[in-house]
Amino acid sequence: NVIKEVFKMPKQIAALLPLLLTFGAFLAVMFFANRRTLDIKSKTVGDGQHGSASFAKPREIAEAFCRVDYRPKEWRRENPTDLPQGIIVGCEILKFGKKKKITAIVDEGDVHALMIGAAGVGKTAKFLYPNIEYCCASGMSFAVSDTKGDILRSYAPIAEKYYGYDISVLDLRNPTQSDGFNMLHMVNRYMDDYLQTDSLVSKAKAEKYAKVISKTIMNAGGFDSSNAGQNAYFYDSAEGLMTAVILDRGDDIQVTGARHRSTAEYNRDLHRENARLEALIDDNREHLRQLEDEIRKSER
Repeated sequence: NVIKEVFKMPKQIAALLPLLLTFGAFLAVMFFANRRTLDIKSKTVGDGQHGSASFAKPREIAEAFCRVDYRPKEWRRENPTDLPQGIIVGCEILKFGKKKKITAIVDEGDVHALMIGAAGVGKTAKFLYPNIEYCCASGMSFAVSDTKGDILRSYAPIAEKYYGYDISVLDLRNPTQSDGFNMLHMVNRYMDDYLQTDSLVSKAKAEKYAKVISKTIMNAGGFDSSNAGQNAYFYDSAEGLMTAVILDRGDDIQVTGARHRSTAEYNRDLHRENARLEALIDDNREHLRQLEDEIRKSER
């Protein structure tokens, strides 16, 4: 019986042989077709298949970027005028005993930089803050996304005090605390000057800016009043009416109010008043502490 079973197995394999041959031919066709379509080279790696990217060599870094001595303390004392504008992408640190010299590697191109790192690696303190300092020192205008407010608290006073920057804040969580844009700023400025000095030049400038605002409002949404055709008279009348309303501020400075202040001036005044009040609170707190000490001594 065993011998009979052994002689039966080749017949079973013979029945599966056409299927096996078909599957093998299919694999062979797919293998050679892939080689011809993908044009795979003779080597599995290398020979250009891994790409051409590589780390920059010192000579290539020197050609692509410029080096700037990073000296923020000196920049704050006297604002430099010859710093190239760009992004700090790295630095070189040379130590001389306890002193060290930091050379910033600056990319002057109009490029984007992406900083990726885990929490606590120094994305803000070692990359963002030096770049903000360099932007201020080189005189660039810039916008910062500051969701927690740390950058505003840390670097806004430095930018204002040492570099003369005007800081504007757009707070989406508390819109009423944001800085605004007043279209009537220039009109108010020159009209205040006209009411105080009776200068016809200031009055003419106020009228000019009032007309600019009126035309801007009328042409909002892409409309061009010059193409109004037969209705041009009505659009011109509307512009004249808005200009008159803007300029209708009264003839007495006591009626119109105090001198107009820009948003930056208003914020600076608020900061000064806040500093004065904080100093007053500290003085009163110290005085209160002394009184409490005297009360305790008298009770003994």
